[in-house]
Amino acid sequence: MGNQKKHSAKKWFRLLFLLLPVISFLNFLLPWVAKYVANWYMAKMKGYKGKIDQVKIGMGSIILRGFELDKMNRVNGERPLFISAELIEIHFDLKSLWQGAIICEAAIEAPSVRFVRGEEFGGEKSSSPVSSPGFIPFAINRLEVLNGSLEYLDIKPSPVVEFRIGGIDISCSGITNIRNSQEILPSKAEVEAKVMNGTLRATVGMNLLEEEPEFDINLEVKGIDLVLLNSFFNAYGHFTLKQGN
Repeated sequence: MGNQKKHSAKKWFRLLFLLLPVISFLNFLLPWVAKYVANWYMAKMKGYKGKIDQVKIGMGSIILRGFELDKMNRVNGERPLFISAELIEIHFDLKSLWQGAIICEAAIEAPSVRFVRGEEFGGEKSSSPVSSPGFIPFAINRLEVLNGSLEYLDIKPSPVVEFRIGGIDISCSGITNIRNSQEILPSKAEVEAKVMNGTLRATVGMNLLEEEPEFDINLEVKGIDLVLLNSFFNAYGHFTLKQGN
């Protein structure tokens, strides 16, 4: 009996020894395959082009570096930047994944979102609704956004309208499609940003599960130089300011 146990242990040890190179090779190959598939898919998107510079896949984690998504101009084919991020890091709860739910924490470093008005962007609109693959329990327990920026550009007026918010830090919790709380606004967010030489702070309570999502926002804005918004006031209000904050 003892010899049989020893033989069985040796058998499993040899099998593990043979599988280690295969596992190591797959661990090396998987990020390259994921990067290739993601870039291929984003290259085929109608009206958009995107890319990812690097993909890392660990035990329950995904890290993306150098993410970019551009909108295509339907007239001249140019590709102004739409969304980008230096780093996207997601950590999954493996036990929840095994049970068929997606529970995770995520961090996004240096994201940038740019809206351009006055050019023809995007692909063809589909008349058919997007079908849902079925309900999958989903929750982001914590989402951190560090040093983000938001830019609005309207090229039709003269002068051109430009508006930028930088230094955006966001901390979110409780983003989910699971009704497991008695709170009226179970999702929370805290926002800090720099706007036109001033600061913006906001706390937000959200209920994203309702057909018409509910929000409660407390907003504080200090020290904004309104003169820097003259292109906005001139284009949409036909007036300008000499001073004010």
